[in-house]
Amino acid sequence: MKKLYPFLLVLLFTLSFINLGYSQKIIPTNHTQSDMMNAYKLIFDEAYDNYRTNGEDIDSILFPNFSESSVYLIKSGENRGSFVLPRSIPGNYETVTGNDYTNYNWQAEQHSSIRIENFWKRVVIFESSEKQNGSTVSWESTYFKSVFNSYLWENWYDLKDEEDISNGISDRVRLLIIPAFNAYGENQKYYIDKIFDENPDMITRINTFLANGGTIYAEGNAVYFIERLGYLDAGAVDYSNTTGVSTGTEIPVGSNNDYHTIFFAAENNNMELYTHSVPLVTSENIEPIIFHSETARPLIFEINKENANNGRIICNLGLPTVKGL
Repeated sequence: MKKLYPFLLVLLFTLSFINLGYSQKIIPTNHTQSDMMNAYKLIFDEAYDNYRTNGEDIDSILFPNFSESSVYLIKSGENRGSFVLPRSIPGNYETVTGNDYTNYNWQAEQHSSIRIENFWKRVVIFESSEKQNGSTVSWESTYFKSVFNSYLWENWYDLKDEEDISNGISDRVRLLIIPAFNAYGENQKYYIDKIFDENPDMITRINTFLANGGTIYAEGNAVYFIERLGYLDAGAVDYSNTTGVSTGTEIPVGSNNDYHTIFFAAENNNMELYTHSVPLVTSENIEPIIFHSETARPLIFEINKENANNGRIICNLGLPTVKGL
């Protein structure tokens, strides 16, 4: 399951409002955590409840009575990657490991505050109407659906195909997930090219989504989808120069930013990333987060703000969602 953590952190931070962490518990996300999936689900739950009333079982030093409350992600120090929960762990999450603390000093380390106001249909998973052997060519959409249906909540997401996207993306959507696509023989780009050639209005609609502050998460060969959108230079994704193996493997990774939330997920997965064939991606627009230790080529990177039409694009050239299930 820990292969899923990069995606879960993307989801958490995309749906939350990030601000600048006597909390009841520190929730670890490393090898000491006994129930990692429910740990993340707990944080999603608690991030939704962001106002405290008098008499609650909550840290009254960090959060006085009748004030806003929050969950904090610790981004530096010995507990980095852990969450500060300002109350006791609820009984329905009793399997989650939490460590008691006293007089938490939030000024001693870097933190992000996690708050989510409304989950309903905030996520769109792209599922192409194009078929290969009777199934959608965006084959990995099935795995993303399973993540929500099995471990999170079904009412968080909608499925949208090319026609739906061409008609516009709702203003309430915060995250657009582009899953990996089938290859056509050895051609990793074939179906993505076909989709864009037949549905040119998608580009305008997705540009508008990004302009409104939306986030795209693309996994596997869906990085080429980002090139076709125009946020990577033509030819930036080079499948004639690959690393990894077609049968899938764990490859060693390093980090360009040890304070990035995705780094915490990689660190808790022994600094390895599950992948198939990974192309070389070269562009001045990208901000690498995770790289291949042996070749230094980027494996997970961001495209932000002015380079993403005021939005955010995260490309993960691995397939952690597949391995996680």
